[in-house]
This record gives sequence, C-alpha cells and structure tokens, in this order.
Amino acid sequence: MLLLHGTVSTPASNFTPLAAGLQSSGRCVYAVLYGGLFGWGGIGDIDTSAREVAAFARKVKQASGSEQLDVVAFSQGALVLRDALQAALDPADVRLAVLLAPNYHGTTVDLATRVPAAVCPACAQQVAGSALLVRLAQHGELAPGVRYATLSTRRDTWVLPVADQSPRGPADRVRRQLLEDACPRVLTTHIDLPATPAALNWVLAALRSQGRPPATFACQ
Repeated sequence: MLLLHGTVSTPASNFTPLAAGLQSSGRCVYAVLYGGLFGWGGIGDIDTSAREVAAFARKVKQASGSEQLDVVAFSQGALVLRDALQAALDPADVRLAVLLAPNYHGTTVDLATRVPAAVCPACAQQVAGSALLVRLAQHGELAPGVRYATLSTRRDTWVLPVADQSPRGPADRVRRQLLEDACPRVLTTHIDLPATPAALNWVLAALRSQGRPPATFACQ
C-alpha cells in the first residue's frame, strides 16, 4: 500500500504512528516524498507531484507484485491522487483510496496568503476555484473502478468546509465518516488526525472492508 502526505510535510511527519500500525497489521507500506522543495514535501506544482506519485506507484506495484494498490492519502495527498488518476496513473492500478481530512475539492482558507505562492505553488492551487480544481472537476469526481472512504474531523480549520472534503458519489463507491460521530470524546485537529489512534482503527476497518468501514469503530 502507498501513503501520500500533506502540504509542507513529509511521510515521516504525517505518518510515523500510522505506518507503524499498518505494518503491525501485516501490511507492506510504501511512502513517497512528492512536491519537494526546501527539504519539505507537498509544496511544488500539483500536476508535477501527480506524475511523481504515479511513477512511484508503478514501482511499488512492481516491487510488491500486487495487481492493485490501496492508497492512504492525507490532506493534499488526496488531491494529488485525484490528479494522478485523471492523467498519469491507470485507475486499474488502485483498488481503494482511503482519505484522511482530504483537500479533494479545495479549501476556502486562503493558503496562498499564509504561505507565498513563490514558496509554495501547491498552496494557491488548493484554494477553492483554482484553475487546477476547475480542470479536475471537468473530468468528474471518481476514477473508474476505485472505491473511496473518507474520515474527517469537525475541528478541522484548514480544509473548509468540512462537509465538502469527501468525493461525491454513490454509497457503493464512497463512504464518508466524521470522527466525532463515532468518537465524540476524541478531540483532534487537521494536522493531528493521521496520528490519532482512532484514525488508525478506522483506516484498518476501511482496508478490511474494501472501503466500507462500519459507522462505529474503536476510538482508542
């Protein structure tokens, strides 16, 4: 399986606890630093990042001998995966997209004012209504044959509105979950979601159920 990190992040900064949990469950885990600038990932042009991810995914398939990959993507990672599946990566190579606090449709938070576009081209591209997002929307919500499962938190202050984070599609293709609906006592933020034990339990449930995790899962 493949892990895709978020903006101004690395696989280690986003996924160290999650990757350990996935490995303990017996899964073979790969991760790639995409969009790298200044020692961090998720900064460069998203179309370029999508091509980097697609090339790495093909290497993972070859190395693992898997016919299809499961992908766990956090924040911008979900948008990079969406882009890759439209242009650079064969959707037949991906079985399941497990998305954590995904920036799938863009955010109303003006990331470009927080991080200058010259430093982070991907930040401006993630703002709702960007040219990239308009182009992706013209080709639909879902990649053929791929199933999607999404976990969000109401406490998210980066990808807004939270209700618009998930891909749109029929229930047999897309499952959406708010963390607080299952675990009202678990308080986490956008950036901390991947490291939350409840999120690991949900990811494992999503993987076991081929993208149809139950409405309740272990919160600790």
